[in-house]
Amino acid sequence: MEKVIAISGLRPDLIESKILVYPTDTLYGIGCNAEREDLVLNIFKIKKRLLTKPLSIVAPSIEWIYKNCKVNKSQKKLIEKYLPGPYTLIFEKKEKTFLSLATASGDTIAVRFLDTKIQELIAKANIPFVTTSANISGDKRILKRPNSLKKEIKENIDYIVIENQEKMTFIPSTIIDVRKEKERLLERK
Repeated sequence: MEKVIAISGLRPDLIESKILVYPTDTLYGIGCNAEREDLVLNIFKIKKRLLTKPLSIVAPSIEWIYKNCKVNKSQKKLIEKYLPGPYTLIFEKKEKTFLSLATASGDTIAVRFLDTKIQELIAKANIPFVTTSANISGDKRILKRPNSLKKEIKENIDYIVIENQEKMTFIPSTIIDVRKEKERLLERK
C-alpha cells in the first residue's frame, strides 16, 4: 500500500481513524485521534515511549481549550499571544480522566494549536489530535524529509502526509507552563 498522501487528499475520516506522520509548523509529527485509545496506544508502541510520558494534543479549536482546560484571564491572554504558533502550552485539565491515556493519567495537558493546513483539517474533524515528534522516544534527531522516516515507524503508520514545508522551523515547539501567574519555559526531556 502506498503510504504517502498529499494534504489536499487528506479527509476528516482519515484524521479520525488513522495514524499519520505529518508536517507541523515546527517539525514532522506522528499523531492520531486522541479520543481513540487503540490508536494512542499504538503511538506509544511505535515510538517505544513509556506510558507514563504524556503526549501533546493539537486542539481542534481555541474554544476546545476553554472547554477542557482550566483557563483564567491571564492564561487567556497567553493563548492569544502564543497560539497559533510553535508553542506547546501546559494547562491543568478540568477533568482528570479526560484523555487519560494520552495525558498519562495526569492532571495536566500539553496543548498545541498549529499554524498549518492540517490544523484546518483537525478543526473540521473537530477532534483532539495527538502530536509528538516522528521518531523513536529518546532519539534527538529531527526528521527533515519524510523519505528519511525510520522503517520501524513507517511500517506501523497508515499515511505520511506531504505538504509544503515553508512554515516548518525544524526546531521542536517551545513548551510553556501557563498554570502559574507567570508563564514558565520548560526544558524538553
